[in-house]
Amino acid sequence: MQHNEMKFTAFAATDKGKKREVNEDVFLIDLDNLLFIISDGMGGQAGGELAAQTTVSALHEHIKGNISRFRRRYLEPDGRQRVLELIDDAVQHACRTVYDLSRSKPGYVGMGATMTLLFILGHHGFMAHVGDSRLYLKRRGMVQLLSRDQTLAADLVSKGLLDPKEARTHQSASVLLQAIGEHPAVQVETFSLEVLAEDTYMLCTDGLSAYLNGHRDLLPFLTRDDLASVPRELVRRALDGGGRDNVTALVVRASAKESHQRQQEQRTGEFDLTFDRVFASSLFNTLIFRELVMVLSLADIKRYEPGEPVVEEQEENDSIYIVLEGQLSLSIGGRPMRYLNPGGLYGDSTLLKVGPVQGTLQAVQPTRVLSIKTEQLNDLLKRHPRMGNKILKNLALRFYLRLEHVLQELVVD
Repeated sequence: MQHNEMKFTAFAATDKGKKREVNEDVFLIDLDNLLFIISDGMGGQAGGELAAQTTVSALHEHIKGNISRFRRRYLEPDGRQRVLELIDDAVQHACRTVYDLSRSKPGYVGMGATMTLLFILGHHGFMAHVGDSRLYLKRRGMVQLLSRDQTLAADLVSKGLLDPKEARTHQSASVLLQAIGEHPAVQVETFSLEVLAEDTYMLCTDGLSAYLNGHRDLLPFLTRDDLASVPRELVRRALDGGGRDNVTALVVRASAKESHQRQQEQRTGEFDLTFDRVFASSLFNTLIFRELVMVLSLADIKRYEPGEPVVEEQEENDSIYIVLEGQLSLSIGGRPMRYLNPGGLYGDSTLLKVGPVQGTLQAVQPTRVLSIKTEQLNDLLKRHPRMGNKILKNLALRFYLRLEHVLQELVVD
């Protein structure tokens, strides 16, 4: 099905490398359903190649066969979360398929695969990731890593037990913590993000990422107008660097259809404003790009007219609010106590306890407000404890500054 507002182009290249006899990397480009997958097999002989082929075909068949269901769920309340749940189901189906296959013949024992998937519905991209293949995004003149390696080295870095600079060459860098088919079920990293015109995505196996000296190496490639040549040149870079492994690169670019150029420019402007407002807030200003994208995947944005309440006095509040444009007032007993201007944040205490608010939060003028359900945010932080630690520190600092302000007022009085 063609996208109504944007068009997508995609190209890929793969090579067995200089040290391997068989190419166990597999990729898929399905522009009809806007589904893109790479997989890196493991297990040696025919096992690894078959594991990757089975992973990709099982995912493709499952998602393509249920595409109408995906599209319906996307339009429901909390549609992005519903789609992520369906994608997780698809990955579990692929994992079980490969696991069952690994038990069917003695020669298949130990087979498995990594997997990275990008699926685009409406204005959103949905990522699913297992292992150490990667997904990068080029946006706003920068390249960002969206996936996180599920390796022992990456886990040690996240726990502060290994210096990130040492992780690449550490002996645990190739030790996978998750793989398709190793067990009947697998832990999948998933999240969604806004897809904007001129976004360029790259999916690659570790045969390429091992030869990248940071994300900036990719910028000259992913910025090019001639996208068709990019995967071949990236593969050549890995081969020139040694080509120790199979190597695959798959690139996808979104661009606005001419009839929707102005609309997409407006969407991009609104997203940039939202991103900057949230990143500038003292609760989220220490997050890296991929962490902030995960937070934004939980957000809803609503417009309020003058006098319209966001949350009323004594009403139970379960959300954090950030003013994007306009102004809100917080009133107690009908008396305005303070105003929230663009970038202003309210409701951070709900991260600790949900309860009735002590005042009414309402729009003073036409106002756009971003809201995040704290139950969903807490669930996210439990899955990503390093991000949780950052936000907890920021929350503690906000409370400290608030208390310090109150104490200063008491001294003055």
